[in-house]
Formats: sequence, structure tokens, C-alpha cells
Amino acid sequence: MRRDVEELGAEYVRGQFRRKLAPLWEAAQGVKVGGQAALIERVREALERGSSVHRAPGSLVGYLLLAASDVPQGASRTRYELDRDCRRLGLGFGSGDADDSVDLGAILEECLESDAWSRR
Repeated sequence: MRRDVEELGAEYVRGQFRRKLAPLWEAAQGVKVGGQAALIERVREALERGSSVHRAPGSLVGYLLLAASDVPQGASRTRYELDRDCRRLGLGFGSGDADDSVDLGAILEECLESDAWSRR
């Protein structure tokens, strides 16, 4: 069944966007994406807090940098363990300046809560 154009107002579109984006927003809470310097700083902070990881910190940083460059890496079990440790520490590698760090959850929340939905 097709919807009438009148049904496709800002609130409807916002609700659909929220419904589709909600799982990603929930998964992104606490995840900071950044360049090399930000990534290394995040690992250092995690270790100072006493966070436990199964791999050496250098392995995590190297894994993320190589993954960002699409370089194949090791067995699937090893990749799974590295991914798990990175998720625990909220690590992700993004493009941009080496000192940039972006809170992914905050950006997605801003998209969900923006007042731009009511503007025309």
C-alpha cells in the first residue's frame, strides 16, 4: 500500500530515520573515531584506567591502521579477538587529521535530535 504525500511529513520521515538509525546509535555509544594520534592516545588512556585486553596495545593500533588501509590480516579468530578488544576500548580508525577525535555516538544523537526536522 502506497502512502499519500500528506502522510510523509517531517515527523514521519524523522520517525523512520530514527527507527533505522537507532541500532547504530546504540552500538556507537562510547566509540570515538579518530586519526592515528587520537587512536594512540585512546589506547594509552584505556591502559592507564586498567582496561584489560588480550592483545598488546601495539597490536591493536597496528590492526586498526592496517584494517583502515584494507591490508589482509591473519586468521579469522585473530581478527575476531582484535575486533573484540577494539570494541571494548571503543576504538575506531577514521580518516582526517591525525589529532582529530570524533564521538560517533554524539554525532548520531545530534542527527536524531536535530531541530532541522521541523524546518522547511
